[in-house]
Amino acid sequence: DLLQFLGRRNELVPRVVFAHAGEYNVVDVATESPATGLHYHWQLQSQSPFLQLYPTYQHFQEFLRSRVTVELKSVTPPYAHVTTALLSLKMPYEYVQRYFATVIKEPDFDKIRFSRHNPETNGPFFMKVKKSKGSTLETLMTASKKLSRVLYYETLDKFTLTEIEGANPLSFDYFSEHCQFMSTHMILMPPPTDFAQATLLRSCLSEVGVSMDKASSYHLLDIWRGRIYASYGFDEAKKLDKVFEESAEYRLEPIPKLISGVARERQLKVPVSHFQMVNNKVVTHGDPFYLFLSMDDTLDDLLARIRQFLNVSEQAIQDWRIRLVAGDKSSSIKATSLVGDQIDLFLKGRSFNVVETDPMATPFLGLEHAPVPQRRGGPARSTGNDLKLGA
Repeated sequence: DLLQFLGRRNELVPRVVFAHAGEYNVVDVATESPATGLHYHWQLQSQSPFLQLYPTYQHFQEFLRSRVTVELKSVTPPYAHVTTALLSLKMPYEYVQRYFATVIKEPDFDKIRFSRHNPETNGPFFMKVKKSKGSTLETLMTASKKLSRVLYYETLDKFTLTEIEGANPLSFDYFSEHCQFMSTHMILMPPPTDFAQATLLRSCLSEVGVSMDKASSYHLLDIWRGRIYASYGFDEAKKLDKVFEESAEYRLEPIPKLISGVARERQLKVPVSHFQMVNNKVVTHGDPFYLFLSMDDTLDDLLARIRQFLNVSEQAIQDWRIRLVAGDKSSSIKATSLVGDQIDLFLKGRSFNVVETDPMATPFLGLEHAPVPQRRGGPARSTGNDLKLGA
């Protein structure tokens, strides 16, 4: 009679949850008769994500107490809106995965990874919240000690989130010899134990399909905020004990070639970064690179080498200013003397090698201009330069 009254005659209701004196029990309506003085809550047999996430009445009450509106967006610019849902802040990370997997029709829920909202940039944080740390929706929705209503997601291509968090994942971009983005990849390296740089290069080259006989002509760059922090070559002897940082940018590319017709001792390998001055501070941006120059180059020679390396027209860089930079100090490359002499005068005995104790103080050859929008195939990387540079 109750089923008919509820309009549920044609649905199978195998269980009834009843509450009495603060306790909850499950009874089988096929074998037990109702009793007076009890509050009954019917639980339908269903495959809906709602009932999977809240399998008991206690779970549903917890949801009512801690529910929030969650707006799901794509982690890839322009951060398109996907859906909005009411969910409990107490939901474990996996429950959030399962719910949205049903919504976006992703067959493997563990291929979904979330990113928190960064209120300062109005985009996603690059650093990921770890599922394996017992994170909840509240963890995912909290930034700068404030609760957000936006959550970003990406669908992983090759590995599940559990596999990634259980290993030493390395995400890297593959670049051409002209410093042009080609593709994004992920590999799983061993946990932070000693392994050779050559092992790292083999894994990266195998992932992008480069023949191993060309391994010595490639390197992996560790990049942060538009600057080169480290370079890993094909070295069997040099060991790495490294956890790869998700906040960093790693890039696989061919090693730049020496200048033909110039003696090796008259050549200098220099790091080059794009930058602009913001409130009297050097702010680097874009894709840095290594370049060989001649100590006997003039300013015009240097500009020609940069154009050739980047494979761009003279018009594309006509507004760029070439400067030597160290910290927040810089000096223009002048046309009145050789580039090598100006470098010696500026460095005063220092070198372009990375200053490990203070990488931001490492000198570099700077290309001063406003940022140019970058095109990438995968999720955006937050380099920490997401300031309003034009302000």
